[in-house]
Amino acid sequence: MTQSATGGSAGGNAPGGDATSLLSGSNPSGASTYSLTANATGGDGGPGQFPSNGDGPGGSATATVTAGSSVDHGSVIAVTSATGGDAGGAAPFSNAVPGGAAAATSAATESGLGGAANSSATATGGIGAGGADGPGGKGGEADANSTATATNGGTASAGAAANGGAGGGSVEGSPGDGGAANATALATSSTGSTTNTTATGGGTFGVVIPDNVSGNGGAAKASAVSGALAAGNSTANASATGGGGGFGFGNDGGAGGAGSASAISSAKSGSALATANATGGAGGDGLFVFGNGGNGGDGTTNASATAGGGPANAVATAAGGADGTAQAANGVAGKGAATASATTDGGAKA
Repeated sequence: MTQSATGGSAGGNAPGGDATSLLSGSNPSGASTYSLTANATGGDGGPGQFPSNGDGPGGSATATVTAGSSVDHGSVIAVTSATGGDAGGAAPFSNAVPGGAAAATSAATESGLGGAANSSATATGGIGAGGADGPGGKGGEADANSTATATNGGTASAGAAANGGAGGGSVEGSPGDGGAANATALATSSTGSTTNTTATGGGTFGVVIPDNVSGNGGAAKASAVSGALAAGNSTANASATGGGGGFGFGNDGGAGGAGSASAISSAKSGSALATANATGGAGGDGLFVFGNGGNGGDGTTNASATAGGGPANAVATAAGGADGTAQAANGVAGKGAATASATTDGGAKA
């Protein structure tokens, strides 16, 4: 079953319509495969055409699925997708209105013997307002949350992806910051589980008029937790990339967004793998003699793997964003910090 909701697009400088799609079910017919999908798309804000002073903000999007099943050796699938509406972008005087926020939440639970639970969530924020004059709008925030649970000898898989909206540009004003992105996935099962998360902060545009401030990249955070409670293997993967800062032409470049990733994997009697990667966004360049380069965003990761039977492997990689370059002075490159811990039964390091 699939359900979709779409917000209406606006005229003038009115806001785009919000969209909400909520769907839940418990497999009343006892199908061997039970699948629910919810989609939501926010409406675009009004373009704010002359003589209107300002654009309309993008509409928000919320998609939520809760799916359950109790069929032996069956499977349950929960899928959500949410996309925030773009803010208007044609007003002579932009008014910094944001792109629409996006929130996608999926939960799948299978209680049948040997059944499988699969869940995925995808969220994308809308683009902030732009214009010829005045400040640009911030990109919409994106939040994706996915949970999969198999309670009776089955497997579970959960995935989440979030992309922050881009900040709006402005010819004679300061661009908007990129939107933040947050992705979280949790999978719990008896005989094997897998989680995958990806988060990317929104980028932004540069600024060309002196004395204005360039936009900053959006922050990104990804978290993946996987647990195999009885048998089987466990895998958790998390990746986060901060958005890049906007360039400055006669002024400073914007700062890159921070990237943060955490992966935690545990298996009672099998093997465990945890992989976390994070990269801070690059600082914007200062393209003229008066401007400085923007600072790069920091990258931070944590990977932890615990295995009761098989090997445990934890891999953490972190890189700070590159500094923005300039004739006046370069920015400061972001810092990278990575922590990895792997433990097998009895406390031995794998």
